[in-house]
Amino acid sequence: MQIHQVLPALSYGDAASNHAIEIMGILRGSGYSSNIYAKYIHPKVSKFAKPLDIYKKNASNTVIYHLSLAGLDVSDFVIRLPDMKVLIYHNVTPHHYFKGINDTLYDLCKRGREELKLFEGITKLALGVSEYSRRELEQYGFKDTGVLPIILDYTKYAIQPDEKTMRAYATSDYVNLLFVGRIAPNKRIDNLIKIFYYHKKINLKSRLFIVGSYEGMENHFARLQELVKKLGLTDVVFTGLVDFEELIAYYRMADVFICMSEHEGFCVPLLESMYFSIPIIAYNATAVPYTLANCGVLVNEKRYDEIAEMVQLLITDKGLRKRIIEVQNERLKDFEWPKLGEQLRKYIEQLNNSTETVELPLKHKFAKYPLVSIVICTYNRAHYLERCIKSLKKQTYPNFEIIVVNGPSTDGTNHVLNSYSEIRVVSQEKLNGLSFARNLGINASNGEIIAFIDDDSIADENWIAYLVEGYTDESIGGIGGPVFDITGNWHQFKNGYVSKAGISSFIHENDLKYNDPNGRFFNYLMGTNSSFKKDVLYEVGLFDRIIKYYLDETDICVRVIKSGYKIKHIDNAIICHEMTEGHNRKSPYDLNWTEIMKNVIYFTLKNFRSEFLSYTFRPVQSLFWWLKYFIPPYLNKDISLKQLFGIYLKLVKGAMKGYKDGIKVRETKNNFANITTPDEKIKLKICFLSQEFAKNCNGGVCRYTYDLAHALAELGNEVHVITKSERNREYEYRDGDVFVHKIVPEPMDFLGLSEDMYIAKKNLSYSYSACLKLLELIDKFGIQIVEGPLWDGEGFVFSLVNPIPLFIRLETPLFKVAEIQGWYITKDLKLVNWMEGETLRGAEKAIAISEDIGTVISNHHNIAQEKIELCPLGIEIPDESLLSRDKKKKVLDVLFVGRLEKRKGVETLFKAIPIVLEKVPDAQFHIVGKDTNLASNGGSYREFLLQNMDKKYHKNVQFVGYVADNELNDFYRNCDIFVAPSLYESFGLIYLEAMAWGKAVIGCDAGGVPEIVEDGGTGILIPPEDENALAGAIIKLKDEKLRAKMGEKGRKKVKNAFSNKIMAESTYKIYTTLLQ
Repeated sequence: MQIHQVLPALSYGDAASNHAIEIMGILRGSGYSSNIYAKYIHPKVSKFAKPLDIYKKNASNTVIYHLSLAGLDVSDFVIRLPDMKVLIYHNVTPHHYFKGINDTLYDLCKRGREELKLFEGITKLALGVSEYSRRELEQYGFKDTGVLPIILDYTKYAIQPDEKTMRAYATSDYVNLLFVGRIAPNKRIDNLIKIFYYHKKINLKSRLFIVGSYEGMENHFARLQELVKKLGLTDVVFTGLVDFEELIAYYRMADVFICMSEHEGFCVPLLESMYFSIPIIAYNATAVPYTLANCGVLVNEKRYDEIAEMVQLLITDKGLRKRIIEVQNERLKDFEWPKLGEQLRKYIEQLNNSTETVELPLKHKFAKYPLVSIVICTYNRAHYLERCIKSLKKQTYPNFEIIVVNGPSTDGTNHVLNSYSEIRVVSQEKLNGLSFARNLGINASNGEIIAFIDDDSIADENWIAYLVEGYTDESIGGIGGPVFDITGNWHQFKNGYVSKAGISSFIHENDLKYNDPNGRFFNYLMGTNSSFKKDVLYEVGLFDRIIKYYLDETDICVRVIKSGYKIKHIDNAIICHEMTEGHNRKSPYDLNWTEIMKNVIYFTLKNFRSEFLSYTFRPVQSLFWWLKYFIPPYLNKDISLKQLFGIYLKLVKGAMKGYKDGIKVRETKNNFANITTPDEKIKLKICFLSQEFAKNCNGGVCRYTYDLAHALAELGNEVHVITKSERNREYEYRDGDVFVHKIVPEPMDFLGLSEDMYIAKKNLSYSYSACLKLLELIDKFGIQIVEGPLWDGEGFVFSLVNPIPLFIRLETPLFKVAEIQGWYITKDLKLVNWMEGETLRGAEKAIAISEDIGTVISNHHNIAQEKIELCPLGIEIPDESLLSRDKKKKVLDVLFVGRLEKRKGVETLFKAIPIVLEKVPDAQFHIVGKDTNLASNGGSYREFLLQNMDKKYHKNVQFVGYVADNELNDFYRNCDIFVAPSLYESFGLIYLEAMAWGKAVIGCDAGGVPEIVEDGGTGILIPPEDENALAGAIIKLKDEKLRAKMGEKGRKKVKNAFSNKIMAESTYKIYTTLLQ
């Protein structure tokens, strides 16, 4: 009996590949003829495998197929084999982890789970590499299942470690924490770094080794490096891909192995750690608890500080460490080579004793003949339609259906269709354009491939067969062939391509393969000889109904290419086309030129909206090309001067309409309007503008944008953020479930603004670059909603274009800041103020974070109140268990948080401090916030404050500066009173944060603060710039019971009205209400 294994790729160092090699050794040792066959074979393991294309199928053979990603054509090959099939399922990482990070892996993982379904019903036995994987097989409907863990040959680990690596690290007295695995989002290496951050506080002499390749994960890797930098960490070592001897060295040096991965099919490094007697701490998810069983330390919650303490305990508590290693060693015995070899042999005997055969399901018997739906759109062309149908009836391809979208025709079309009962007919009540009719045909189809042919065309008998044959791999989205005239003597179309200006080139000898999404030209198909994968058509949003005639198929080809697929030209799929007169084509020079020209301009603006030339040069180029096109016919007297001017008038009219439609186009790949179920929770695609975006950031806009973006993503929406790059280059990464796009502002020197207009120039530059990136994301991802802050007019340029709804969130505006700070109003500030107003006027809605700011903005910028929606901000609320203070303090701890500037009322606080200290001499004031150079003398605000305070009070004041969130939380936790005497706050996140920590707060009765702080209930409100009232409030709150009562009430208020979830749900409701 022959038992062979098949893999899409036999790789070096890959768990599935090593598993296959060990299985082959066991099978050969048991007397079976056994080989490994793979499509791709790494040179280092080439001695273990043979090329897949030499595999000889045999119904008496058994083939074991390893599935961990989509095998694509390899999976298809195995499915069609007559051999008895065994599936080994290594588990497929959920594809959402790779969205926006690695498109290839996203697709392979998504398709991998789709392929898994195909093996159900055709495999004799399905084995998971863990109990977790086996249970997943059951969920997919597999009947006969079992577990065959990854087989490791531990003798291979008994080698000398790499000397260079050992010399570099082993001689130091550092503690070494280790993780082994590829750099991938599901591995949650960011969690490891945060654990290490806390461990560094316990043990400065600690080091974190992260051993694994980051190939294909460069953006994610950059994000991890950025996290290391932000946390100020040293001793984090990313090794990249290592040789086996180097891997041994890292295991030999490790003191603790940590795994926070959220998805594992088995997790080989756990066994390797057991072998090297390294205690393990792992997150309790997917296959990890099944692999560890009762050994190691499993954590159910990622409390980084507590895990860091456990790490230290495993290092310092020798008894505990010894017990854990002993249990791990016992567990390792379950994975010994002889034991697993015997388990495999039992499964083979089970197959040998079985007499039941597995019948290949019908869906697989005909898998090589996918159903093709042929769509014909017709209107009053009965004779031509019947001729077309007769040519389709002669097709050699065995598996197709015909769908006719009719008119509404008034000639003999219905009579023709009645004679073909097998044809599915879709009747229109009125003409809605060719794109609309084609979409009706697509929606009525059952096929995997949709082919289009015009009613005045004749198909070669092998037309469909050659089209299907052309779909050789998953990258191909559409295929078409040449179009001849009805005599077959000359080409109307062959290997055509189109420019970004919508100018087509029809006939070329060879396929020029213009399939680069960022290229200058794009392959396209002529509508009467075109085919597309149905799922690709739905992915790109079907035909655009705005394009009723001309460039309709070109537009969809460009969208297919820009979505990452290819449009392929083949020479043998032939159509002959008569170009019959119709309602759009009365004669060669009497066409619907207005519609044609409109579509050309619209095509450019819609598909290349992120490019400046699409709004300037290209529309002019297109119009000039068409105007020039009719000069030869006029000179040859094919048309009269009157006809020429008539055509020119229609072209200009069409160009103007196309520009208008293109600027305002709202139809995207996932148009909201296509969603018709009112009760369904609609998943939106949202993009935020915020010049800063990080968990730990200084400004209010950054803080609420970060929280809101993540909260909306948790509700199931796709969220993107455009923010300023700090690296002088553009890059992208994923922050949890949020996609972040870093941009570099482009100078707008062509506007001719003088140097003293630097604020306006800066804001325009950023707004322009943000607009370009937005247009790119709309085109690439189908963004439906854009939200930006009022501050700095980030959405100004986009509001002038505004292809999708723009929402502006209202916070303290420039004019209010200037008023409070006492700035001189320059031309620069006037222009910036005007930009803020114009941004609001161009937006669909303004979202006020307080009633006060809504009124202020409405009055100043003359914005109608109906345009303004109220949505207070929210915050992340700390858990009750975190509220207790680090230690009991005898002094009164007063906390201020905010930038050091006049608007924050810090001068009022410093005038109040001496008054307070006269009554409460041991009071301590912590000033947390970034220093500025906004003092009245133009220097440091911190120095200015100290200079104007008697030195005897300096010892009671501590300037902390800017701190990260975790440190800020410590200040909130340990303070007694929170003080922020701002002269004006549009909202005041800092009050919410302090209240959430159960603190009594003091603020000013100004702006949006009274909407948060209940005077006498959750805190005390005082008049702005009243140091006596402030001092009195602080002294009053020396009463511990009063503070506790206010703090409890404040925390309850925040939980009930100001959480991140409430903010996200309110925002979502505002978005969807407008869209619906």
